[in-house]
Amino acid sequence: MKFSELKTDETMEEDGVWIQYADDFWVKLARLDNKKATKLLRKLEKPYKRQIRLGTISDDVQKKNIIQLVARTVLLEWRGLENDDGSPDLFSKERAEERLSESKDFLKDVLQMSQEPANFRKELQEDAEGNS
Repeated sequence: MKFSELKTDETMEEDGVWIQYADDFWVKLARLDNKKATKLLRKLEKPYKRQIRLGTISDDVQKKNIIQLVARTVLLEWRGLENDDGSPDLFSKERAEERLSESKDFLKDVLQMSQEPANFRKELQEDAEGNS
């Protein structure tokens, strides 16, 4: 394997890529450590700097910050998600925050997929798009 094959595409990391989450459910994800996310993380953590440094920040505050970070800068869009009544669940940042709060597994999955380098390699994405 060539080292260059390990590189990820920075544009894809920032602008996001479509990833199949389930049969008919797709999410568009930016990389977790994208520039917007890094900037927002600093802003979200600023009021809690002292608690973070002392290790006294509550789990609830940390979870709230992670959900806001993901909903605003990582989970960029979805398609194919339905409400329980069968109506389309339309994407918005606010709706993403609700859904991420409602399901710890959805949050974990989005975090995991947004950290997987292979999802942001141009060649692999082109292969995936060719198969969908």
